[in-house]
Amino acid sequence: MKLNRSDYLIIFLFALLVIIVGFYFIDKKITTQQKITQLQQELQELEERKKKIEQIDTDRLAEDISGILLGTYFSTSTDIEVEGVEIIDKGDRKLVINHQEGYQIEIPRNLILNQSRRASSLSFDDLEIINKWGDPRPWMWTSIWVAVWEEKDSNDQWAFKYFYKSIATTTREIITERDSITTTTIVTIPEEIMINSEKFHKVTYYKEIEGKLYTQKIEYMKLRNGKLYYIMFYPKFEDYAKTFKFLEQ
Repeated sequence: MKLNRSDYLIIFLFALLVIIVGFYFIDKKITTQQKITQLQQELQELEERKKKIEQIDTDRLAEDISGILLGTYFSTSTDIEVEGVEIIDKGDRKLVINHQEGYQIEIPRNLILNQSRRASSLSFDDLEIINKWGDPRPWMWTSIWVAVWEEKDSNDQWAFKYFYKSIATTTREIITERDSITTTTIVTIPEEIMINSEKFHKVTYYKEIEGKLYTQKIEYMKLRNGKLYYIMFYPKFEDYAKTFKFLEQ
């Protein structure tokens, strides 16, 4: 059968149509695949953002729950707010002004006001211990503790008994054994020191472990206007403890 010119034209047009349709579907498939890939990337980004948000919320929730369980308030990152206490940034230090108890003290920038519910008892915790060491025991975080007790408050009488016993004692030793290691805690005879024109009693605790003597902690104590002011700190923070100053009345 012989094809005429019109038959060739029809065949050509049909082939052209097939090619056009083929290109259309191929292009559509490629575009669809690109959209799928793009959507997958966007979904992955959303998942990563979600995880970050969940992590932030989880951290906050952990602090809130731990605060409830411990019966206190605490943070793992920054100063908490305590009524009557003001904190001023001074670069490498922070000035803590306790308006309620009438004193101020400077602390290192790396310490945070923490685990404190009232202005009468302020704990300053070390961020390095909290975050780098990862110690799960909050009572081990505190590097400086400033407390104030009132003599007229019957609940505070134990603190005054401790004070009078401390300033009247002679050097004593406390021997403990743990894991076959004998530790001797040596408490020195209190000495009087001057801090910003105020007389304080200073008591130093030493630890003797396997024949070596280490300074464990230091306490400053002072009776003033029916209140006992107490500062406990590790030796490396003594320069900061000496910034303690009563506010002008």
